[in-house]
Amino acid sequence: MRTGNPVPSSTDIQQEMEIQRLRKELEASRAEQMRLSSSLSQVEEAARRSGDELRMCQQVMQQKEEKFRQEQLAEQARVRQSLEQYHEQYLAERNRLAEALKASSDVASALAQQHGAE
Repeated sequence: MRTGNPVPSSTDIQQEMEIQRLRKELEASRAEQMRLSSSLSQVEEAARRSGDELRMCQQVMQQKEEKFRQEQLAEQARVRQSLEQYHEQYLAERNRLAEALKASSDVASALAQQHGAE
């Protein structure tokens, strides 16, 4: 009879080595899973921030577009009003010139008649 520790067989040693190898693979797999999970969380957070920034940019762009549109409408109204004023001034000046031309034509006719009567 033997007393003491039994000597492990080669099969026992191989199984023990396989168990150790599998434990190491499991640990490596868990570490990789944690790393990937952390990376995924970082990517999701970055995507959320990018989405928030995009929405803010779109809002700012819409506000700028609306402001520009309002400024354009105001400028068009100012130009239209100026054109109407210039047109009124043009018509008034044309009428004044027409009256002055008629008056000078009348004077010329009167002078011609007076000169012809002499």
